[in-house]
Amino acid sequence: MICASGNYNEGTCIGDTGGPLVITEGGRHVMIFGVASFISGNGCESTDPSGYTRIYQYGEWIYNITGYYG
Repeated sequence: MICASGNYNEGTCIGDTGGPLVITEGGRHVMIFGVASFISGNGCESTDPSGYTRIYQYGEWIYNITGYYG
């Protein structure tokens, strides 16, 4: 599991489950770190972190499908 929080109280919301946690460089997504798994019970605009599932063991498969390295 990875816990992450966004800028300005931006967390994952209902419907975001399955979305990627990515690093961007120069406006381009370059690496996928996790997949959104759960949100805080306090809502997506709270300062609580969001939970992501680590995906490093699936990195090669994700790259073959999406072109992004995980």
